[in-house]
Amino acid sequence: MKKLITFSILFLTIISCSSDDDDDVAIQNESNFINPPEWIIGTWLDESEPVSAQIGGFQFTTNNLIDLAADGNVLYNLKESLQESVDLSVITTNETITDTYYKLEIVLSGTVTSTFEFTKGTGDTTIIYDLSVTFDVILTKQ
Repeated sequence: MKKLITFSILFLTIISCSSDDDDDVAIQNESNFINPPEWIIGTWLDESEPVSAQIGGFQFTTNNLIDLAADGNVLYNLKESLQESVDLSVITTNETITDTYYKLEIVLSGTVTSTFEFTKGTGDTTIIYDLSVTFDVILTKQ
């Protein structure tokens, strides 16, 4: 009887510490890290002239923001770059979402470190990226 109780306790301990549970938590945290609105999901690039002045663009997925260079190469993958900090609970995000506006703030230990602001343009083919107080960039859906 003692062996059965010991085995049962050991079995329950192993099950409760299985990697499946850890994977489920990581997936849940990743999917909830950011939640861009449906209207912004996709790849958006600066197509302004001259080409040398283009800033690149962004790719939005249901749970990530990827900063792209003008040639389309990845400069910054938010989810990959910040996942360790998210796991340590020192990074959080604030999002403001409407039918025509999306603002993402990255907060490190209580201080906003990065802000990304986008407004829906005309139709479904453009968004306006508020790069700075005095400079907006029109991005076109690819």
